[in-house]
Formats: sequence, C-alpha cells, structure tokens
Amino acid sequence: MMNDQPAKPRVLIVDDDPGNIKVLANILRDSYELSIDTNGYDALETATSTQPVLILLDIIMPGMDGYEVCKRLKADESTKDIPIIFVSAKIEEDDESRGLSLGGVDYIFKPVNPMILKARVKNHVEMKLQRDLLKQEVDAHNQSRDHIQKVEKHKEELFLAKSVAEKANEAKSSFLAHMSHEIRTPMNGILGMTELMMKLNLKEPLLTYAETIHLSGKTLLAIINNILDFSKIEAGKVELENIPFSISNVLDNTHSLFVVSAEKKGLQLNLEIDNNLPLAVLGDSSRLQQIIMNLTSNSIKFTYKGSVTISAKWKPVDLKSGNLNVRVIDTGIGIDLENFDSLFTAFEQADSSTTRKFGGTGLGLTIVKQITELMNGDIQVESAQDKGSCFEVNIPFQISTQTIDEFDATGKLNKNSVAKDLSGANVLLVEDQHINQVIAKGFLEDVGIIPDLAENGQQAVEMVKKKSYDLVLMDIQMPHMDGYTATKQIRMLPQCAKLPIIAMTAHAMVDDKNKCRAAGMNSHIAKPILSEQFYDTISQWIRISNPDSNKKIEITQPNLLQIPNYDVAAGLKRIGGNQQGFEKLLIRFREDYGKTSQEVINSINNGDHKTAKELVHKVKGVSGNIGHNSLYASSIALEQAIGKMDKATLTPLLQKYTSIMDEFITSLKDLKTQTEPEISSSINNEHIDTGRVLTQINELSGLIKRNSLDTVELRNFLRKELQNSNFAPLFQEVEKHLDRYDSENATKVLDTITEKLNIS
Repeated sequence: MMNDQPAKPRVLIVDDDPGNIKVLANILRDSYELSIDTNGYDALETATSTQPVLILLDIIMPGMDGYEVCKRLKADESTKDIPIIFVSAKIEEDDESRGLSLGGVDYIFKPVNPMILKARVKNHVEMKLQRDLLKQEVDAHNQSRDHIQKVEKHKEELFLAKSVAEKANEAKSSFLAHMSHEIRTPMNGILGMTELMMKLNLKEPLLTYAETIHLSGKTLLAIINNILDFSKIEAGKVELENIPFSISNVLDNTHSLFVVSAEKKGLQLNLEIDNNLPLAVLGDSSRLQQIIMNLTSNSIKFTYKGSVTISAKWKPVDLKSGNLNVRVIDTGIGIDLENFDSLFTAFEQADSSTTRKFGGTGLGLTIVKQITELMNGDIQVESAQDKGSCFEVNIPFQISTQTIDEFDATGKLNKNSVAKDLSGANVLLVEDQHINQVIAKGFLEDVGIIPDLAENGQQAVEMVKKKSYDLVLMDIQMPHMDGYTATKQIRMLPQCAKLPIIAMTAHAMVDDKNKCRAAGMNSHIAKPILSEQFYDTISQWIRISNPDSNKKIEITQPNLLQIPNYDVAAGLKRIGGNQQGFEKLLIRFREDYGKTSQEVINSINNGDHKTAKELVHKVKGVSGNIGHNSLYASSIALEQAIGKMDKATLTPLLQKYTSIMDEFITSLKDLKTQTEPEISSSINNEHIDTGRVLTQINELSGLIKRNSLDTVELRNFLRKELQNSNFAPLFQEVEKHLDRYDSENATKVLDTITEKLNIS
C-alpha cells in the first residue's frame, strides 16, 4: 500500500509573502515534495487536486484569510482529513486557540525555528500517513481481529509520535518564552484598560484609557518589529528610505508612546528638543524612531526611580548637512563595565539574571546598533552600576532642500520642483483647521490654483458628486466624517475611481501611510507641510497641460518682520514667500489664539484638563505649521504634562509655555492689515456693471444661506469687479466672514452693498 505514496510526501505551503515562502521551502524541500500557493482560492484547488499530506497555512492574506481557508477545507469531504498547521506572526493566545478550534492540528509562530518546524511537520506527516494506512487497513479487513491488533499497534505509534511532538512543543515554548515575554507584558495593559473602558459610560476617562490601549499596542508592535527586523538585518534585506521628515515629530511620537508606561513606574519622562533642529531632513523617519524607541524602552525598563530624559541636538556640518545627536539618559540600575562586551550581542543581555528579572528579547540594542550603522552613524554608552546610563547616538542627515534652497541668490522663490504649470487645475482642499487651510491655499495659489474648500469628509463627498476635480487634498482627523471614511465613499463613485486623493495629515508614521493607502488614497503629505514635498507630490498626480509650462513665479526679497525667538524667514518660506499672506496668517494666529494662554491656565485651575489639553494641542499643530520651533516644542511638553496631571512637572512647563506664547502674541500686537478708506456718502460706481454685480451678489447670498461651499467663482468675480471702487473694503469684510464661516454677518454686509448699489 505504501507503494502508492510518492517518493516524498507532498506538503502544500500557503503564504502571500515571497520571503516567508522562501524560508519555509528552504527548510522542507529536502524531505518533501512542495506545492506553493500565494492565496486561499488557489490553495483550495491545489488541496483538492493533489491531496497533500500536510498544509502549512498563513493567516493574514489578501482576499481570503487562513481561518476561512481552513473552514472550507474542513467542510469539504475530500480535504477534511488533511492536517493543517497555522504558521503566523499573530501570537496572541486568542489567535492560536481560534486556529486550533477550526480544525488546525498545530500553530507555529513566525519567525520560525527551523528545528522546531522540521520536527512538528515530520510528526504530523507521519501521523497523517499512519492514519491513511490505518483507514485503508480498516476498509480492507472490515474490523477483523488482525485489524484490531494493528489498530492497537498504531495507537502505540501515535502515542510515541505524540510524545515526540510534545517534546518539540516544549522546545518551542522555551524559545518563545524568552522571545515573547515582552510581547505579553503590554497585552496586560491593553486588556486591563479595555475592561476599565467597558465599565464606563463614555465619559472623560475613556479618552485616557483609549490612548493607553493605543500606546500599548504600539509597544507590542515595536517588539514584534524587533524580532522581524533582526532577521531582515541579518539577511541584508533592510532598505532605508530617503524622504523629507520632521525630527521633532519623531521625538514627539516617541515621547507620547512611553509617557504612560513611565508614569506607571513613577518616573518622569523628559523631552528636550534643540530649537536649532532643522524643520526637515532627508532620511528614514521610521528607523530613527525605532532607534529612539528601543533606547527609551530599555531606560524605562531598567529604572526604578528618578527620570528618563530624551534629548536631541543638531550639530551643523555645513549649510546643507549636519549630525543629529540623540541622548537617552536614565537614573537606573546601570551597567557594569565587564558586561559591556555582550551589550550589543543578539539574544544576550548584560547580566544573565536580567532576562529573569526584567524580561526582554536581547535584540533591542543589537538592532539599534545595526540600524545606526546602516544609517552611517555610531552609538556610544556611558554607564556605571547603580548610577544610571547614557546611550548616545550620532547620525548624519542632509537638510531637506526645502528649508535652505527654496530662495535663490536674488531672494526670488524657486519653484523648479514643480515639473509643470499647474494653473487652472481643479483642486478640492478638505481641511477643518483655518490656519492649515490658509497655508495649503497659499501654496496652491502660488502656482495658479484656486481650490474649493470642504471642512469635513461629508462635504467633500457631496462636492465630488457635483464637480469634476483634478486632485483632492484630504485631511484625516475631521468632525462629522474623517478622511479615511470620506475616501472610501468617494472611491465608490464610478466617476471617481481614478481621482487622485492625497492624504495631508500630521500622522506620518509608516503604518499611517499604509492605512491611507488601504483607504484608497494615492499618496501622503506630512504636516507640518513642507513646500518642496507639497509641490513634488501634487505635480505627480495633477494631469493637466498648459503651453506656459516653463512659467516661474517670482517673489521679491521681503522686508522681514522682527519677532523675538522666531525665525520669521523660515516661517515665510513655509507659505511660499508671500509676505502679505504671511502677515495675515500671523494676525489670524493673534486673533484666534491671543487668549489661549489664560484659557489654558483657567482650565487647569478649574480641573478641566481635557479642555486645557485640547487648547494646547491646537497651538502645537499651528505653531509647527508656521515654523515657530520653540513654541512647538513647548506645546509638545505641556500637552504631555497635562495628560499626566502631575503638578510638579506641569507648573514649570506651563510657565515656559505661557512665557513663549505671550511673548509671541505681544510681538504681533502692532501688526495690522492694510485698510482702505471708508465709503463716502457719494458713491462712485460708474465703472461697475451694477445689474450684473447685483445678480451675482444675489446668487452668492443664496449659496451662503444654503451653506454651500461652491462660492469661489462668484467671490473671484465680485472681488475683481469691486476692487477699484469704494465697495472694496466692504467686500473684504464679506470674505473675512466667509473665511470664518460666519454666514450671518457675511449676508448682512452683502445686503449693505446691495442697498448702496440700488441707491446709486
């Protein structure tokens, strides 16, 4: 009977990742004939036609996941007896139990241990072959006495095989106990906070618990990535990005990730950002964050009391490059000098008792060193037992050309990065923050684009139904409907299947970019918005042609304002060099946020920490966009301190924040917009087409009353028609109200213009 079996048993590997397939095939090809499928549908056909003795099944795959494939195989009479081993990076107990409950015979975690994989596969293949043989003998002997004896014999063999499998499982468990201890630890935080949240009625603490869940999830992801990255680095498969990013954002994200875990240990997590950090550098933001996260996680883990400080300084080499110096300093247990040699060795820790006491994979510092060296940097350690440690990383970066080369030698604004003239393109800007609207509109108007505006995702969906656009710039976090949901709904419209949609958001991590793409977005622009990245990105997706494609926009050297502790030139560059627009932006900042410092103080004094945090968060985003680095850094620190509600930390940070904020507001107090003379009692309107203007005003009033945002063409016409008349100041008031979405006052001023035109 065994002669019917092939020379080698056939094993089916089902996995969508070529790297995983290669690893599994290399381990098993000497002992088995292999079939390989990259999706669940092909796997079902292969299993039915070839009847493999075993299936190695991944879980997360496009189209049909591993759980569904298992269900269908077990429901099919021809394949129900084929043993299935799940091979997955999903390591939660729920995932393992679910796989086994669906009929899987085993569950192996990625990255796989070759010895464990071979042993487990061998045992289950042998058991399958023995079961097949047993079934054939049952059919042939029809429950004869000889068959019963063979059954008993096979039971003994199965018992022995089971014993071997259990020993292999013990070896696997021992390995994973060391590798996954840190993974299980944050899961306690996730489950604990979830239970607390379920007992609440969605009141204020819900936000804190939800944030804790999010941060614990990120910690879990970081540890998983460490394990996977070690394999990638060893195989030489790590590729570094070289794109513009904000170092300040990376530091802020890292601080946010660990502030809760530090607080739970009674530690103070400090963030010190050098005001001289460039607005943007070229490099791999996710890898830099991985380095800082690993060092910060280690410091918190090995510190019982005191503090952990993350500091970043910029050491210029020349005008276009420099070295980033990041230091993570703690007051923890320290490291004995004799253990330094093993500090960066994979799967080892400075002291053999460390793993038992603190846990950990022993991979964190190894990966930090390897990634730092891949980025042409170096890492140094200063430490003494019981006196704390200082890990110092130095990495060279090129400054993003947007921040240094945007103006040429004559002071004219270069827009050579825009490969073509974009004037006349139909662009929809979806953004709920006014200052962010001003900045994006300023960039667009500088290249001849007057965008339509939507304040939330729902408005955006309605507007693309009514008008054809060349491009949509989509914010993510908005009221009523967020950017992800809006994009998915837009993609469901037949006419919008190929409409370019670009995410424009402060969520700049790799996972965030992937989420944007998964929602249907084509690309990603990070906030604070950098003009070079902005123009490069939109020019790739706007498909229009114009004979004046070589046209350049020139802006003369501005007469810069003098504002203490604020790089006005850098701020001006961020909105394309338009000084008048820049001054309007600063005036709007003064009007919108002039009283914020006192409002924050009042909210904290009244115990309303949620409102205080929201106020500071708004200032953080806007100050980053206008390039006020010291206010941005202070807002980051204060926002985190408010979240911790630690008065000892909060008081000095609040004082620093209010000092910087008040100084900035005070410096803007004399900044005024140019005003036109008031309308005289005798109105000169001879050059105005009164009938047409009145018609357009009536149409504009109707749109405003219907809360329509499609007012750009009417506003452009009226602005041009009234610009040389005494009505110009009144229409400026109309536009000011419209920009603030104050429809009531905008309509009142339009009524005044109508009344005076009728009198004339």
